[in-house]
Amino acid sequence: MNLPTCLALMTLLIVGLPSDKPHWEAFFKADWLGIVGLAIGLSSLTFVLEEGQRERWFESSMIVSLTCVSVFGILLIAASQMTAKKLIVRLSLMRNPNYASVS
Repeated sequence: MNLPTCLALMTLLIVGLPSDKPHWEAFFKADWLGIVGLAIGLSSLTFVLEEGQRERWFESSMIVSLTCVSVFGILLIAASQMTAKKLIVRLSLMRNPNYASVS
């Protein structure tokens, strides 16, 4: 069921999007610290919040470990906010009251 839809969408993308050369320099200069921190922090936090009640929260060593991993990922995001030139997540936008109220 998904295969015909996927093939149709891929065809439309190939035909409809203009071809562009890859920008490898931008790829290598990306905020990898922020990307890794975001992936580690949010994925482990999601697991902790979904499975915490089933595992009896902090009685489970797995939940405690993943909470520590989540904090480490969030600290990586914080470190990237101070060091990266092009941020993956611009937390400075939260200083804008209009943007912060919508978020």
